[in-house]
Amino acid sequence: MKSETITHRPLLDHFKAYFHLIRLPNDIAIALSLMVALVVGGALEQGVPWKAYALVALAGFLISAHGMVVNDVIDYEIDKINEPQRVLPSGLISRREALIYAIFLGALGIGMAVLIDYYGYFAFRFSWLYAIFHAFLIDLYNWKLKRAGFLGNLVVSYAVFALFFYSDFFMDKDLDLLATGFGVVGFLANTAREVTKGILDVEGDSLHGVKTIAVLFGTRVAGFISASLLFISVSIIPFFFSKLGVIGKIGIFIFATGLFLAGIIGLTPPTRKKARIVKYIILYGFLEVLIFLLADSIIRGLKLF
Repeated sequence: MKSETITHRPLLDHFKAYFHLIRLPNDIAIALSLMVALVVGGALEQGVPWKAYALVALAGFLISAHGMVVNDVIDYEIDKINEPQRVLPSGLISRREALIYAIFLGALGIGMAVLIDYYGYFAFRFSWLYAIFHAFLIDLYNWKLKRAGFLGNLVVSYAVFALFFYSDFFMDKDLDLLATGFGVVGFLANTAREVTKGILDVEGDSLHGVKTIAVLFGTRVAGFISASLLFISVSIIPFFFSKLGVIGKIGIFIFATGLFLAGIIGLTPPTRKKARIVKYIILYGFLEVLIFLLADSIIRGLKLF
């Protein structure tokens, strides 16, 4: 690990930098995904206690945060070109501090998974092993697989699908159509987002041998593939649309509209600005629809109307 100069900044800026490192919206989306899969998979009907929801969400949040920090530690040289304003290239926190922070977050996340098994909330008591495997998978992606381009994109998106599989299947050894269906949509949409990120990072990636679709085939092809994945993900939604309540249908319609518009943008001549717009439409679309799905499932489960 190369040494870097640390710029002396006010203590408050240094403290804030730790929050910027974990990329809070991404971690919240992970935690919400786990909770949504639990609820739509029947956790309310089965009387799963609130502590289980909290531990599952915390485990997912912390392991996601761990992966975000490790990503920035490993991508330090690339980010000096692509994103020099980020925490590590700007000198707010050293790579050594960030690495210690990442280890702490990962250990804490695995600890939450151990507690899930200890209290016996789920039918399968291998949450700790699942957490370790996915923390390792994320680190392997950041270290090696990211440079494999599209293969790395698929690995990250598998981790998104695995959130729904875990919360749904581990709870009662059964798969729910809604949870599984949305997991597949999440897999496809997140792959589109990863391909789009390659358009943003094409300059730094090409210099450091990261074989993204944008580097290998050009940004226009990357935009087309991203758009195609988004259109396919939208086409799957009607298969489980009828299983949703009114609030869920509103939320999934807004989400699908956003993905469709992002796909249309992806078909136009690519620019960094457009790629950034697509990236954030997908990310915040995930957050929006997860909140709507969670609210919909809770309302229907409690038979509020």
